[in-house]
Amino acid sequence: MALDDIMNLTAEQRDWYHRTFAKWHEVMRPYDGFQPGGLLQRLPVLPADLLAECKVVPRRDDILPDMPKRGRIAEVGTQQGLYADKILAICQPSELHLFDIDLNPLKARTDTNLISTAILHEGDSSTRLAEMPDDYFDWIYLDADHSYSAVKKDTEVARTKVKPGGHIVFNDFTIWSPIELIPYGVPHAVHELMIEHRWPMTHLAFNPLLYCDVALRRPA
Repeated sequence: MALDDIMNLTAEQRDWYHRTFAKWHEVMRPYDGFQPGGLLQRLPVLPADLLAECKVVPRRDDILPDMPKRGRIAEVGTQQGLYADKILAICQPSELHLFDIDLNPLKARTDTNLISTAILHEGDSSTRLAEMPDDYFDWIYLDADHSYSAVKKDTEVARTKVKPGGHIVFNDFTIWSPIELIPYGVPHAVHELMIEHRWPMTHLAFNPLLYCDVALRRPA
């Protein structure tokens, strides 16, 4: 497939891409065919039974109707609250808790009622989430810092705050961000949670650039 078939590049961008691509291969070699060598850490293979009931949907919005109505919900990493608006409209939570290191982008909006309806928690996400009671939330949406260490910390806290049978939904389930050109740690944290604690995957939601979402259920 030609480069221009999947990338909308100007002539200047195309020239930059080819120069950068050549340098990338020069620095990263040797690699063995399609093997990533030492560049990317492989994900552990998931047991088939943890995927047996996984529902594949076109986009992350399609997960929301399958989540409990009028439950207690947390969004960890809300930024401007754009996805929280959808959670509020579709899931109609009895409590919606929004966590972020900086809530000013949300507070600056004048076109949402989240400020008056949601419970806001500003600061480090894993620290603030740890202040909540165990087994409290029906489900949690994790969309904060995507580095492995940060996702792992959020996950280790979140898994105790969700009720048995409840869900954690992870945003940006990809090992590499093609927009930022940085690695993401979400898949590694997800696989470890599934394997170590036997959490099955219930949903896989596609994204046009494969920044996918996955939902895991806490064993009852």
